[in-house]
Amino acid sequence: MHEFSVASMIVERVKGEASKHGARKVRRVEIKLGELTLVNPEQLKFNYMVLSQDPILRDSELIIEVIPGEVSCRECGFRGRPTYRDDPALHLAPIFSCPVCESPVEVIKGREIVISRVTLEF
Repeated sequence: MHEFSVASMIVERVKGEASKHGARKVRRVEIKLGELTLVNPEQLKFNYMVLSQDPILRDSELIIEVIPGEVSCRECGFRGRPTYRDDPALHLAPIFSCPVCESPVEVIKGREIVISRVTLEF
């Protein structure tokens, strides 16, 4: 469900921008997807394909660049990739911790979903 919502948001935004600029066709959509969003890139691509049947989007390509997560620990000063408890109850909202001291951390990057480039045909 999560990937479907993200794909739907992407499709609506891209369609809006393409219409605003008078494009005939969208050829390519490039996004930056933070790994800490827990959005599965393959599922996102599938949902995008299902939702992009509008003539302006049909056959457009979705390119996903996964942005690694980075956290900062106030306790020990660590800055880098987090660890998280692999608890099925936390899969929708995992708790990230410092891999050095196991303290709670502040997320620096990895939660973003950004449409970075759209290639249009006029």
